[in-house]
Amino acid sequence: MAGPVPELEDRAIACAERLCDADRVLLASHIDADGLTSAAIAAKALERAGIPFETVFEKQLDEDAVADIAATDYDTVLFTDFGSGQLEIIGDHEDAGDFTPVIADHHQPADRETEYHLNPLLFGINGASELSGAGASYVLARALADVSDGSSDPSVAADGGTQTDGSEPSQTRRTSSEQRSDGGERSDGPRSTSERGSDGSTVTASGAANARADNRDLA
Repeated sequence: MAGPVPELEDRAIACAERLCDADRVLLASHIDADGLTSAAIAAKALERAGIPFETVFEKQLDEDAVADIAATDYDTVLFTDFGSGQLEIIGDHEDAGDFTPVIADHHQPADRETEYHLNPLLFGINGASELSGAGASYVLARALADVSDGSSDPSVAADGGTQTDGSEPSQTRRTSSEQRSDGGERSDGPRSTSERGSDGSTVTASGAANARADNRDLA
């Protein structure tokens, strides 16, 4: 199925495939209107794909914030609505083997390359007026849906999912009720996201994933 922004489709599929290959994902997003929307879209997509994940929010993605993210021991980190401008910092951690970044952003990229980088500016689309961070997250979400149900595979026919050899496609992802990051069974109760306020207290709200208790509210 063609993606909503054809120019970004191949890169979005590559990013989605990396997420599907991960045992679990840390979703890190900017804590502003666009970032919250981006995270909500990405969280729902990860949940539907059955990929265990947690969510953290940062006001500023500086060296300390990225170091804290690296210390979580997630092998894959999805950055939404930021990350492109911080590629120098993120890239150092990638080179050190701390995590593999997947970035869905619309801000001006730093002068550094990384493999899983979905940004309209890399494909001649204006990230200020034509595609927001939430838009980039949506493009990724659509690709993740296609990859997780096998419809991005050319061997899957358009007749409802039968492969060209006549067999039914295998279940590609875990259901969200089956697994969590520690390998146990997930509860059916609501999960939450949280951030640490400036007074040191933890603010919790209903959301799509468990956030880490050590989130920092950076100035």
